[in-house]
Amino acid sequence: MQRPTHEDLDQSSVPLTEGLEGLLASYGAADVTRFIDARFRRPLPKWARVKKGARRFLDEAQAGLLTEGASRAIAPNVELEYVCLAPGDGRAFELNDVDDPDWGGWLLDEFERNLRICVAEKLAKIEPHRSRYPEWWLILELPRFGGQPKARTQPSVTPLVR
Repeated sequence: MQRPTHEDLDQSSVPLTEGLEGLLASYGAADVTRFIDARFRRPLPKWARVKKGARRFLDEAQAGLLTEGASRAIAPNVELEYVCLAPGDGRAFELNDVDDPDWGGWLLDEFERNLRICVAEKLAKIEPHRSRYPEWWLILELPRFGGQPKARTQPSVTPLVR
């Protein structure tokens, strides 16, 4: 079986995430916001099947029938979790997090491959000057997983050569 590409995985989740965001928005405004996490694996079911289970779950959360931390499979390979009730931005529901392990499963392999390329390039670049200093450092600036940092953070500093 051929491993799906990043593009295949990314596009296959679009109807599900857009559907969930639209459904959450359809509940309108509220004084407090209920934060919801979504977890799914492939193969993804059709949105119509997910929508029915999601609506039931959200209705129960809104009615106070679910406690914080309650989670439920709402369709095959799709689970929702009621994370918490908190002051929000005026919406009744907010999609807090989406966990798609199939989409990010290749990430560490790619990170390691890219890091090896970067280290090899830097080692080649410093080789003519290596004897001038007892120690060389490679400074990597990595954005946090899940998006760019809001504020500039300290770079990750690792010895390159000793």
